[in-house]
Amino acid sequence: MAVDERSWTALRHKLGQLLGEEDARTLMAQLPRGAPATREDLVGLEARLGHRIDGVERRIDGVERCMDGLEHRMGALESHMGQVVETLEAKIQASEHRVLAALHEGLGGLRMDLIGQTKTFVFSMMATFLTLAALGVAAMRL
Repeated sequence: MAVDERSWTALRHKLGQLLGEEDARTLMAQLPRGAPATREDLVGLEARLGHRIDGVERRIDGVERCMDGLEHRMGALESHMGQVVETLEAKIQASEHRVLAALHEGLGGLRMDLIGQTKTFVFSMMATFLTLAALGVAAMRL
């Protein structure tokens, strides 16, 4: 049922008689001025919306599949990273043991060198003091 200008005006006039001019004007201002939707329009709209919703659902399914793939890849990556961390920890620990062994060996050699130098210094000082004492005794006898 198409609404033309003549039927619109007739409706406005009838509402004016029933409700009064001001109320009729207010009500008519709120009504749309186009042809009302028909049952066929609604069926067509339903079909178009159904197709669009189906398309959106397909896209969502595709996104879910991508997310599942990413989740699987992230799990594999996490597992691999765990193995890398374990390997690095083992290598760091082995390096630490090697460094400590080298330091211990180097410090052992340094300790032996210090002991040798200390012995040499002590005996040199003893010899110096004995020489000075002998010179002092010799100087007193003169």
